[in-house]
Amino acid sequence: MSVALLQPHIKAHDYRLVPFAWELRALTPDQSAAAQLFFGDDYELLHTIRCGTHDERAIAIGKVTEKNKELAYGFFHRMKRNGWVQAILNDYSMTEDDIRQELLLGLHRAIARFDMCRGNTLSTYAMWWIRQAGYRLFSKRGP
Repeated sequence: MSVALLQPHIKAHDYRLVPFAWELRALTPDQSAAAQLFFGDDYELLHTIRCGTHDERAIAIGKVTEKNKELAYGFFHRMKRNGWVQAILNDYSMTEDDIRQELLLGLHRAIARFDMCRGNTLSTYAMWWIRQAGYRLFSKRGP
């Protein structure tokens, strides 16, 4: 059953109910319900990344990366349409899989640094890091 059906007064965009990072261990029912609405299925994984042990974090980061790898692949296809991939392949001894791997490293970095208490969605935050990985790779190619 949906949290919204149980507590109809909570909206997914109500940021006042989402706690700060140091308060994550003691969520009130309203804060927990708002965070679950806002982050959907990834809430438990993101909470584990923030508050779990080292091993739990590694497993959760892997699962979230697997669920969101289409963000990196989508940016790869945009780079390909704009001719960046061909420029990188011409200047370096890289393959398309190497470029995809760099973009996935940007996604991995975003997931590890993501703070769900700031009011951003993971996809918005991750796209910045994926773009940075792509731009960095493109700018390394030299004159």
